[in-house]
Amino acid sequence: MNVIENDYAFLFLTLTIPNCSADELPKTIDRLQAGWQRLIHYKRFQTAVKGYFKALEVTRNTNRRSKSYNTYHPHFHVILAVKSSYFTSRDYIKQADWLSMWRKAMQDDSITQVDIRRCKGKDCLEGAETVKTLGSAVAEVAKYSVKSSDYLGRMDKNGFLVAPFPNEEIDEAVLYLGAALHRRRLTALGGIFDETAKQLQLDDCEEGDLVHLDGSAVRSDVAYMIRRYGWSCGAYKLLEERREVNIDIEVDCYEE
Repeated sequence: MNVIENDYAFLFLTLTIPNCSADELPKTIDRLQAGWQRLIHYKRFQTAVKGYFKALEVTRNTNRRSKSYNTYHPHFHVILAVKSSYFTSRDYIKQADWLSMWRKAMQDDSITQVDIRRCKGKDCLEGAETVKTLGSAVAEVAKYSVKSSDYLGRMDKNGFLVAPFPNEEIDEAVLYLGAALHRRRLTALGGIFDETAKQLQLDDCEEGDLVHLDGSAVRSDVAYMIRRYGWSCGAYKLLEERREVNIDIEVDCYEE
């Protein structure tokens, strides 16, 4: 993004579908991926969008009071590259049209929202402050496709597990998430993003070194989306650790 920003502007797109049960999660992700393939082949998309980075995130509803408790929500976070003239050209796509295109691609009129935005002004100032204060933690929280709090339990502000779920609940969530995400490619690059990544010989999003990241490499607009909207994106690695929590229970933590 830093290399091509003089020629392109960037949009942040979130594509969602209704929640599904654990049993339905693999097929729902398949449907989501198929919908994306239809979307990117629409003429209007291809005319307006010159490149993209797409990542899958799966969240789990852990609110026991909610009617959709213990359901799963797979969705895409996408960064789009468009020409600098996009906002005043015929190529411009309104939010309502993005929603219509996504409904058509998913063959599902029950989809109620698509979030499309451009970070600018105060947003970028807030993002710059986030980078300054949180450093590499910004990149750290964004690199996994599943948030630990969705399957381990409640975390404190420092990321420590303070109220673990019952073991049976943790086991079930990890089982279903692991099965649904196993051997899937969770990220994709297209167009100018893919071309530039190859020219720069960047590490692959999923096979490269995603542990040692320099916080200064995070752009302010990207940092804003991570912090403000809780973006988690793409690659995941299975890490096993034993962590002491403040209720004197030793918990085996599996972070995907």
